[in-house]
Amino acid sequence: MTNNVFVSYDLDNAPPERYAAVREMIERCSKKFSWIQFSLAYIKTDMAIEAVVARVRSVMLDTDKLAVIHAINANVSPLAPHVLDIYQREFVTA
Repeated sequence: MTNNVFVSYDLDNAPPERYAAVREMIERCSKKFSWIQFSLAYIKTDMAIEAVVARVRSVMLDTDKLAVIHAINANVSPLAPHVLDIYQREFVTA
């Protein structure tokens, strides 16, 4: 079953390579993804929510923060026009 998920993180002023590792893991968990903000992604995944949490957490420290939110109806609002275009093209009509 495909899940539409928001993933947000806060790495507490980590060096750039830690951010890259987390972003890469989020992307690897998804079939499709869109970065809405620097640390907020919207992903489409076949993984269970718990599995996404476990995978992303595997590259984080205990003090880092992670939120994984299941977007059941794939509704996102409000979005900037460029993000809305990507969202509609990649997630709603796909």
